[in-house]
Amino acid sequence: MEDLRELMAELSDLAGRIGGHEGLATVFLLSLARLALALEREPALREDADLRDFFAATGRDLRGAIGGLDLFAYETRSRLDELLDPGAWAAISWRRSALKFLQDLYAGTPLEAELPGLAEQLDERLHERCAVEGFLKPEEIPEGMPKSHWWWWCPQSA
Repeated sequence: MEDLRELMAELSDLAGRIGGHEGLATVFLLSLARLALALEREPALREDADLRDFFAATGRDLRGAIGGLDLFAYETRSRLDELLDPGAWAAISWRRSALKFLQDLYAGTPLEAELPGLAEQLDERLHERCAVEGFLKPEEIPEGMPKSHWWWWCPQSA
C-alpha cells in the first residue's frame, strides 16, 4: 500500500497542474492506469478511506484539466492513424486503458459529467484497426487488465 500512497501523492500533485498540457495529462493518465491495475489485482484496496479522499480531491482538480485530457485522447487517435510499428499497439492500448480507467475511477464524481466523448472517436477507429492489428502475446497484456478493455485482445475481440 505504501507504493500506492507514493503514486497517489504524485498524481495529486499532477492533477492540479495539467490544465491544457498534453504532456502532463499523459504522465497523469498512464500513472493512473498503474494505480487502477493495482486496484484490479487487489479490489479490497478500494475500501481505503485515503483512496476515496484521493479520488474526490483529484476529481475536483481534474475539472480544470479537460483540455489536457482531450489533447491526450486526440494524440492517441493520431497515433492510431499512423502506420503501427511492432510495439505501437501495446502503447495505444495503454493509452486507451488510461482513458477507460479515468472514466471508471471517477464515475459518480462531478468530473464524470465532463468525461463523456473523450474516447468515442478513438473507439470507432480502434474497432476498425482491431480487425487487422494487435496480435499481442498473452505475456504482453498486463496482469489484471479487465476484459472490458477489449483492445488488448485484438484481433480476437474484433
